[in-house]
Amino acid sequence: MPDPASQVTELLAAWRKGDPEAPGKLMPLVYDRLRRIARQHLARERPDHTVQATALINEAFLQVVRDQNAEWKDRVHFLAFSAQVMRRLLVAYARRRARSKRGAGLERLSLSEGHVAASDKGIDVLELHEALHRLTSFDPRKGQLV
Repeated sequence: MPDPASQVTELLAAWRKGDPEAPGKLMPLVYDRLRRIARQHLARERPDHTVQATALINEAFLQVVRDQNAEWKDRVHFLAFSAQVMRRLLVAYARRRARSKRGAGLERLSLSEGHVAASDKGIDVLELHEALHRLTSFDPRKGQLV
């Protein structure tokens, strides 16, 4: 029986050369390791996270398969790349979740439109800081003035 690590390396080379069956043959060989990586990533997330390890693996693998420019040297390189993709997916998920918490999809009104709404919630200091930072990077003088 061939060494699994060398078998993975051979499949990666075949994939790079355009073998359309290589990704399907590769997945069973690396699935257990990808599952461990996914669980490690999810262990560092909040306890009520809705993403499961299987979904994370599948989404990451789909993104890896779509990456036409990747040239993995070996099994370790492929797994490290896959781990990075999983991390980016979790970051993107967290950003989407944060956006929905901050009112994504709500209509923005400018003060010049004459709509001033009273709010008893107070100021979100973090949002104010980010807005001032963006203004300063765009126009330092106006940022300083505000």
